[in-house]
Parts: sequence; structure tokens; C-alpha cells
Amino acid sequence: GISGPATHPTLFNHPAGNWSVTTPANNTLTSAAEFIKVNSGVMMAQDVNTAEVVWLSKVINISTSGTVYASAQATEFGVQAGTDYVRLYYKLDGGAEIQFGNITDDLATDNSIQTFTSSSVTGNTLQIVARMRNNGAGDQHKIDNVFIAAAGGSVPLIADLNNPVSAVS
Repeated sequence: GISGPATHPTLFNHPAGNWSVTTPANNTLTSAAEFIKVNSGVMMAQDVNTAEVVWLSKVINISTSGTVYASAQATEFGVQAGTDYVRLYYKLDGGAEIQFGNITDDLATDNSIQTFTSSSVTGNTLQIVARMRNNGAGDQHKIDNVFIAAAGGSVPLIADLNNPVSAVS
């Protein structure tokens, strides 16, 4: 991932090529406590100074998969402002981003996991995009369990995102 303090990179590509993260400038994150990175197995954006940071999945070939859908889990922690968010999108065949999930401001309970699922789509390629914005010491947005599955399948639910041995149903 990418952490402050400035001057930091604006792009990080996962070594296996499965995802990348970007920041709008090399001085967005001004301390080590400000970042977009994997933390305890979850992608987390913390105190990104009102900048929008972006997580991108790799472009996935779905041409032989028939109809598919995208799913992801997201949450927030901290005292979010009304302008703070995590938004989930998919891009079909390299086209425009289509939103399928959104948390703006505070949830009723911090770290309350929200599962978002797109409508069913058919095409040649699919990419998942998460856009996160927050501004406060300790403000966090998290995404996890991002996947694409054949339509008609069920979404696996993980009881506790923060527990590596959590039950999956």
C-alpha cells in the first residue's frame, strides 16, 4: 500500500498483480498514520486528508463466464464527516464506473459490515473500483471480500472480517 509521510508514491501495484492503489498526489499523506494499505488482512484507508484514494482490482476476463455479479464488503470507523465515504463501482468492458455500494458519513455502529452486490452483468471484462475519502485522525474506511461470481450463486458471508478463523456461510 501507500503510507505517509510525504513524499510518497502515487501508485502501488500488488506484487501478484491482483490489485493496485492510487493517491492523487505524492504529498497527500503527511504522516505514517495516514495510509491506504492492507491492515490485518483488510484494505484500509485511514486519515487520507480529504483526498480520494482509489483501490482497483485487476481487469478480470468474464467472457466465458456468462452472467456474473460483483460483491464486496465495506465498513467505516471513526467520526466521519458528511463528505466522507467509501464507494464501490464496477467497470464492464472498460466502460464507465457503475456504482453498486456506498457508505457516506457514519454508520449507526462503527465497523458494522455492509455487504454490497451489483446487478447481474454480461460482458468480456470486469474491474472493481473502491473510492475512499476521510479526514480525521483514526478515521477509517475498509473493504474486504471483493469477488466476482456467476449469477445464481450465493454470496459467502464472513461473520467477522477481523477474525482470520471466522465462520463462513
